[in-house]
Amino acid sequence: YSSTSASRLDRFYVSEALKSKIQRVETLIVPFSDHLALIMRIQLEVKPIVIGRSYWKLNVNHVKNNDIKLLFSEWWKYWVSKQKSFSNIADWWDIYAKPQIQRFYKTQSYEKYRNEEQLINFYYRCMIELISKNNPTPETRSNISKYKALISSIYRKRMQGLQIRSRTQNNMNDEKINLYNLMKTVKRRRTNTILKIRDEEGSIA
Repeated sequence: YSSTSASRLDRFYVSEALKSKIQRVETLIVPFSDHLALIMRIQLEVKPIVIGRSYWKLNVNHVKNNDIKLLFSEWWKYWVSKQKSFSNIADWWDIYAKPQIQRFYKTQSYEKYRNEEQLINFYYRCMIELISKNNPTPETRSNISKYKALISSIYRKRMQGLQIRSRTQNNMNDEKINLYNLMKTVKRRRTNTILKIRDEEGSIA
């Protein structure tokens, strides 16, 4: 949809083999285009992919957040008070304090992500309600653009994390994150993955 016109989808082709497996087809407004996206849900008989446990990395933005810093300091006092339950400070750190810190920041990341998802869904509902009106006004189109920009802003901040994980040093200022950053991240993950180890007796696991 634009200020003076609207485009439409004429045809969408699906093979005979897939036609019987279609569960639902719908269109959805998206923040990165003036066109509606078409979503087709197909039930395929594919074995689920089992993903193993990955390394955890602290989101440094949490450390800069004053509210999280204040909450962390309160929990830290409580964790320090538990030192007397351990024989030495090393055991306290390895067995208790370090896992508690990791759990704390994981919880903050989860809460932040959940709040963002709720906000994104709210913006989508607003756009869908606006775009469903038969006679959109200039104000309606302006509001749709505003909601698109808000959604894009959230996704842009998330993509910055991909740039950090890819450890790309030659990015220009304000350069968009692209497939190159994703492939760098995947390559780094494969390079850092231990496929086998050899013990003192020479046995390989």
